[in-house]
Amino acid sequence: MANRVVKPVGGIVLLALMAGCMIPAAPPQIGVARSLDPEMDLVGFASPYAPELGIEPPLRAGLVWAEEGGGGGDAARKAQDRILAVALRRLRGSLFEEVAKLDNAGLGEPPSISSIRSVAARSGLDTALLLSTSGLTRSGWNLLALGYVGVVTAPLFPGSDVSAGATAELCAVDVRSGTVLGCGIGTAYTEDRYVFPLSVSDRRGELAESGVTRAVEGAVARMIDRIERRLGR
Repeated sequence: MANRVVKPVGGIVLLALMAGCMIPAAPPQIGVARSLDPEMDLVGFASPYAPELGIEPPLRAGLVWAEEGGGGGDAARKAQDRILAVALRRLRGSLFEEVAKLDNAGLGEPPSISSIRSVAARSGLDTALLLSTSGLTRSGWNLLALGYVGVVTAPLFPGSDVSAGATAELCAVDVRSGTVLGCGIGTAYTEDRYVFPLSVSDRRGELAESGVTRAVEGAVARMIDRIERRLGR
């Protein structure tokens, strides 16, 4: 009888060790897009009864990233520059012929739509774009963390799992009228298992950047899709 009990319990313990103790980093909620564009459905696409917008592409736009420059040192600033470059590249196309990066200085924290419109108007732009992002990373041990029993041997075992979740929200506002042209939401989740302990910090940073980049790409695609559908394109 004892053997019958020990075997399933041992199996459960083994599965738990293999799974590890990392709690996945779910993409955070932001809420800016839905407050500005309440007709968005659950995945951020267009409502079929959205009103006519009265704009004529191609448009000239200015982008403000609300979370840009939030600290974190040189590595974080370089990651932000790479993410921003991806956002600008994805935005430029048949809808937006020109997209400029607007300076956050003097726009408030977080930047208000009215302040962004004012800066965009002074720059002679048609559209103000507000990008909001949020990310979360987590790490935990896995089966190979048993090697950590010996402090000296710990660096030899890839006993950590790392995950990152990210959300991006992007909204476009007509500079002249203040009409919200459309918003898009993107989310991303990524993980890496069996990471060496000395690499966990760097890997968290890499996954965080990858997650935000993918979330931004999704937000851009969904916002453009929403605006073009509202324009009947």
